[in-house]
Amino acid sequence: MRRTATAGPLIVLAALALSACSDSGPGVVSGPSAPASTSAPAGGATITGTGYSYSGPTGWTDAKDKVTGQSTAKVDTIMTNTSDRDGFADNVNVIRQTGAGRVTLAAVEAASATQLKSAGASNVQVLPRTQVDGTESSHVTADAKTGPTPYLVEQLYILRDGTSYTVTFSFSKTSTQQARNTAISAVTSSWKWS
Repeated sequence: MRRTATAGPLIVLAALALSACSDSGPGVVSGPSAPASTSAPAGGATITGTGYSYSGPTGWTDAKDKVTGQSTAKVDTIMTNTSDRDGFADNVNVIRQTGAGRVTLAAVEAASATQLKSAGASNVQVLPRTQVDGTESSHVTADAKTGPTPYLVEQLYILRDGTSYTVTFSFSKTSTQQARNTAISAVTSSWKWS
C-alpha cells in the first residue's frame, strides 16, 4: 500500500498559524531572500488552483479527487508522483487562506516552526527565502511522521494580496536532496498568478 502524507496535522496546524499571526509590534523584518529559480519549468501536468497555476515534475498528476478525508478539506490543489515505487507517494499540496492582510513572513517563520514542532515534527529548519513568480516566500523544512511512516516536509509560505498559500511538499525518506530540489524547482519555476 502506497502512503501519501497530504494535509495532515503538520500543514493544517502550520496553515492555521498564519491566520493567528500578525505584525503586532516593532522588530518584524523580512529576512534574506534567495534568488528566484532559474531552472526550466516543469514537464508534467499543469494544475490550476484558486488564483494560481503550476506544473508538476514529469510523472506527477492531479490527485485532488483521489485523496479524501477531513485533513484534506482545506486543500486547494494536490499532485502526487505516480511513478514513485518506494511505498510513499511524494506529493505537493496547497492550502489557500484569506484574511492574511497583516501577516508577515517573519511571523509565519516563527509560528510555523513552533506549530510543526508541537505537531511532532523534528529537525525543523527555516531556510533562506525564495521567490515564487515574483513573490517572496518563506521556506521551512522538517522531518515528520504519519502513523509509522517517516517522511520529509518542505513548506513554502507565500503571502499575496491578503491571502496565504501554504505549499507543502512531502517526500519519502529515501528521496535524495537532488530529487527534492528538482520537484520543488519544477513547481516554483512554473508557478503563475492569475
